[in-house]
Amino acid sequence: MNTRATLILAIIIILLSLGLLNPFDWWMPSTLEMSFIVILALIGFAYAAFFWKERPRDEREEHVQRKAGRSAFLAGILIGITGIIVQGLQHALDAWLIATVAVMLLAKIIATLQQEK
Repeated sequence: MNTRATLILAIIIILLSLGLLNPFDWWMPSTLEMSFIVILALIGFAYAAFFWKERPRDEREEHVQRKAGRSAFLAGILIGITGIIVQGLQHALDAWLIATVAVMLLAKIIATLQQEK
């Protein structure tokens, strides 16, 4: 999958995710919300499948992919830990937030161990 299509899918995922942040039910009826969730799931899985098959053509592209991956991982971990701290201080800690951070870290550990072999 080319970079432009990947970028478009990522933007659609972000917009759909932001659309689901309707905290006061001001504009989204439940049927539209359910449609957003289904579309988000389908596009998210498609994005993951294309992302998994992506292969660099040269060393420069590989370097860019690694740098992007490191940046995304760092951003995800920082947001996840910040969420854990904030929700922990509010005594309303969501188990999905902890699971997300734990899975991200386990995936990083496993990938690092596999590369060392």
